[in-house]
Amino acid sequence: MAKIIQAPRATRILTTCRRNLWVWLGLISLLVVVPASCGSRKDSVAETASEPTRIFQATPLPTATRGSVGETGLETQPEPMEESELTLVFWSDPDRAPVVAELGQAFAETYGAEVRVEAKELATIRDDLLAALSQQQNMPDIFIGGQDWIPLLAANNIVVPMDLEAFSEEYAPSVLAAMSYEGHYYGVPLAADSLALVYNPDLIPNPPDTWQELQYLAAQQVDTGVVDIGLAVNALSPFDIYPVLTGFSGGLFRYHPHSGFDLSSIEIDSAATQQAVAWLLDMEDQGLTDFERSWHEVHLLFGSGQVPMMITGPWSLSLLDEGNAAYDIAAFPEGGRSFVNVQAYMINAYSKDPFLSWLFLAHMVMTADSMLRLYEANPSSPPAFLPIVSQIGDHRHQAFAHLTSQGTAIPNILEMDEIWRIWGQAQYAIFSEGADPADALGGAQNAMSAVLETRLSEQK
Repeated sequence: MAKIIQAPRATRILTTCRRNLWVWLGLISLLVVVPASCGSRKDSVAETASEPTRIFQATPLPTATRGSVGETGLETQPEPMEESELTLVFWSDPDRAPVVAELGQAFAETYGAEVRVEAKELATIRDDLLAALSQQQNMPDIFIGGQDWIPLLAANNIVVPMDLEAFSEEYAPSVLAAMSYEGHYYGVPLAADSLALVYNPDLIPNPPDTWQELQYLAAQQVDTGVVDIGLAVNALSPFDIYPVLTGFSGGLFRYHPHSGFDLSSIEIDSAATQQAVAWLLDMEDQGLTDFERSWHEVHLLFGSGQVPMMITGPWSLSLLDEGNAAYDIAAFPEGGRSFVNVQAYMINAYSKDPFLSWLFLAHMVMTADSMLRLYEANPSSPPAFLPIVSQIGDHRHQAFAHLTSQGTAIPNILEMDEIWRIWGQAQYAIFSEGADPADALGGAQNAMSAVLETRLSEQK
């Protein structure tokens, strides 16, 4: 019986269906409808992991014809199918579902394959997917999901790898990296967001270039007696604090722009990371920030002109719009980088026809017209598809999209949820309980090393 690969603790999901999951994974060789690819994978999580399924490839289309009927960009052009020969099931978020349905209708008219769209909340889709797989019924062919789902789904061959090299100009490297697991891509990026330094231009005419300048500007504003705190940041969140760490040349793992993270070089206890944490603590000691303020409260304070700067993402824009303060979006000082969140369309490896599912995505979805319509249907996050960024008409999302392209993909490893947990506990100890930073960060580094020990030993 094949063994299900599970992430440590926090990613062990769907407990009630776990027994059924072992059953269907034991039948994996009978159920996969596409052949496995050849070759071995480096950095394998476990020897029991089977090889990825067939990688579907695409070749670039000329700009003028990409997405036009009959121009798929695929290596082979499938023949139109007989009417209703096959129905693809597409799980979409409710807002984008009508657009997907329209694309499905056009696809059916050309290829004879129907596309049935089921609207589901993103928060339930992963559990619904695993439940459907355990029962071997009511499964989608294509579904929307977050990039943090990929390690668990890809390690268990639940999603199909894709070759997105032909679309490398349409997506930022950080966005493509978010789709990658052990050398293969597993999703068509749809929306992407990251953090930025949001500031009030009436109070801060020019955003700071250095962290020292940011601290000076924050103190200058607080000294007026009008501003409550100079900078709002959720220091208890590893995601939110990451741009500060990287701005001081620290971070989680050593990062190389061309090769990504070096998991063997943990930097959570590095001198640079400790310097960044010391800067934040100094900001609080001087009354320039307050780690105890709630998310909602700091948005109200910003909207009333009592907070001149905050670290946040596009999810805050609707709240900021309710306030009376002007705001603009800037990059972080000294090259600080944010992690990137990505939503994507993925193909179920147990799809009735994974190749046809890929054809639908490559031909009907990965076009400027379709991506613009999908964004307009759900403009909560900036689009990941770069050719439409200049067309969206929202300068704020354009700014966030630009910063996202400069961001960093979260490491796509099964152990990442455990890494988040360890990191979050260290930050809570430092910023909420007053623990010594060197002790807390040193303990976190040791705990992370223990979590990654098996993976790193397999790499040697």
